[in-house]
Amino acid sequence: MVCWTCIAVWLPVASVIAYFLLARKNKKQVAIRNHDWKSDVVYLYQFPRSKTIPNLSPFCLKIETFLKVNKIPYRACSTLIGRSQYGMLPFIELNGEHIADSQIIINRLTDHFKVKVEPELLLNVFYFLLFFL
Repeated sequence: MVCWTCIAVWLPVASVIAYFLLARKNKKQVAIRNHDWKSDVVYLYQFPRSKTIPNLSPFCLKIETFLKVNKIPYRACSTLIGRSQYGMLPFIELNGEHIADSQIIINRLTDHFKVKVEPELLLNVFYFLLFFL
């Protein structure tokens, strides 16, 4: 005798797992959006700005604040449908290289521009984002 309840539960679960395993292998490198980039200028791709605050996304706000505080030259590019290869916004392009995830972006910018990061400042930003999430 077949337990139809088990089949009804495990078949969708197995399908979802198989989909994510196959989708992970087929990720393609995202093409560079700005082909006439300037050296050491960060192109920040983020959600469109609102009228009252720079961005509604705390991750976009985190990166843009980091760029402004450290006086790193950047250009904000608004996009709704453009995503990184991991399906994330924000992402940046720096010297023709595509970088996603806000914490990885900050680490790469810190290394590239030799920015001295205060640990207390990062902790304050973390608490600020935690409070508003």
